[in-house]
Amino acid sequence: MKRLLLSFSLVLFIACSIKGQAPQKLNYQAVIRDAAGVALPNNTLVSLRFQIRNDSASGPVIFQENASATTNPFGLISYAIGSNGNLATVNWGNGDKFLQVWVDPDGESNYKDMGTSQLLSVPFALFAANSLSGPVGPTGAPGVAGSIGPTGEIGPTGFGATGPIGNNGPTGPSGLQGITGATGLPGPTGVNGNAGAIGATGTVGPTGAQGATGSNGVPGVMGATGSTGLQGSTGANGNTGATGLTGPQGNVGPTGAIGETGPTGLGITGPTGVGVTGATGPTGSGGGVNFSSVSLMAPYTISTTTFSDVTGMSLSFVANNSTALVMFTSSGYGNTQSVSYVTFRIFNSTTSTSLGATMERVCSYSDDGVFSGGYTTTWSAAFSKLMTGLTPGASYSIKVQANRNGLVGILDAVVDPSVDGNHMTLSVIQ
Repeated sequence: MKRLLLSFSLVLFIACSIKGQAPQKLNYQAVIRDAAGVALPNNTLVSLRFQIRNDSASGPVIFQENASATTNPFGLISYAIGSNGNLATVNWGNGDKFLQVWVDPDGESNYKDMGTSQLLSVPFALFAANSLSGPVGPTGAPGVAGSIGPTGEIGPTGFGATGPIGNNGPTGPSGLQGITGATGLPGPTGVNGNAGAIGATGTVGPTGAQGATGSNGVPGVMGATGSTGLQGSTGANGNTGATGLTGPQGNVGPTGAIGETGPTGLGITGPTGVGVTGATGPTGSGGGVNFSSVSLMAPYTISTTTFSDVTGMSLSFVANNSTALVMFTSSGYGNTQSVSYVTFRIFNSTTSTSLGATMERVCSYSDDGVFSGGYTTTWSAAFSKLMTGLTPGASYSIKVQANRNGLVGILDAVVDPSVDGNHMTLSVIQ
């Protein structure tokens, strides 16, 4: 059955002696889990490949070794790097060293890259093997060669206390400014807003230039008709003459004089129209970087064995492009008197699918190996995933889910933002 490796832990021990030559081996341990986060069964054969790179995580490979190991009842494997290869060829004093680990949980050769980590402390014994030699002393008398003793068995794995978290490294340089996106189309003009209150009367300004002549006013009312002249006396009736021919039409008489202009009528000016402010136009499409995030604001305890929503850790956004980068980081604490782990996953509520998950060991045994209570230990987790196939303009929602599991002790994990170093943040960058 094909298995998916979700997490592993690395412990390196350097064995050296005050006298004699240092053994050219590095002890390596890891917990191998299946897709459900459960450690592999006892006596499961796992294939391993180790590579040591020089100067950087992508530097040249200066050592490579293929090996296999068998899990114990806790899913833990142990192996001494250098058992099938010659670590003496590594010059520990020349540049930084990075260990890259490949694993096939099916015991075959289909290796999966589990990541590359810098070896921060150079093993003194191995470094001394590459340092300058002191003056050669006088040759002693040869002793009697002793017989070679049998190889001893590998001792049981110890549980050491988790060391303190190192200081944060310096902040990296700022990235280049993204290309300014094209200006969006202007939105439609909104209707006029309500008229504001009348401001205080300002001081009288200088006299303006003569304005243009206004249009003529409405004609006044026609003046009254003058009085009729006196009627003349009636003459005597003459004899009725013969009816004459109809004479031609007489000329039109002159137009009478125009009466006086009446007074201009007075009217009340109507009120100024009032309109509602129009809605803001849609944001134009284009480049630029959009960033949105949400952080945990109240203490939260992870206490369930199945995935549950983390309160307040959901985020909705509108896609500007077909891709978006999702980033998640968190840190908190747990009880040292336990063997447990916490798992976070980012769930796409829009498509009801998981973007992926990260699993971290939360707790460990105390220094004295006794569950006496009162011990705590810190932990941190990080995850990033590029969402693809998004529809620009569509809305998406994502959220954080978590669970915890383990073997013994108090298994709960806590994130309390009021405690220094505790946080949980979910971000989307477009």
